Amino acid sequence: FGDRRELILHYFLCDDTIEIKELLPHNSGRDAIKMFLRRSKLPKNCPPRVYQPGQITDRAVLNLYGDFIKNQADGFLMDRYKLGEVDQEFYKDSDLSLGVTINVWGRKVLLYDCDEFTKSYYKSKYGIENFTSVSCKPPSPPPKIERKFPPYN
Repeated sequence: FGDRRELILHYFLCDDTIEIKELLPHNSGRDAIKMFLRRSKLPKNCPPRVYQPGQITDRAVLNLYGDFIKNQADGFLMDRYKLGEVDQEFYKDSDLSLGVTINVWGRKVLLYDCDEFTKSYYKSKYGIENFTSVSCKPPSPPPKIERKFPPYN
């Protein structure tokens, strides 16, 4: 959380998923793993806890039925009432625009520029004309302090 990182966000229109890759500078001392976030739906707010298996699905498996004496399951029942469903809002293409800060699992990511396809897509779908990139220059390094040697050395 201490230093800025340059990331590339890929948004997939077909299923509203997001993948984020990191641009690592040469000889940066970091591991050469460029994947910051694997392709998945990105929730707008971080969940307060870890969800149980099957909680974030369209339909949950309720029970298995079959011959349990032979340890064989013939089928399963689906939860058609969606009793354990978690109401969660995910990022969509309408939420992403230049200058917006999004929440990526507790980290703030500023969207400051986009490619030509994204500009043409937003122009045709939403009528957005202004694609001025946001300046996000790294902070200037502190001034160098000139060292003075003592006169006795």
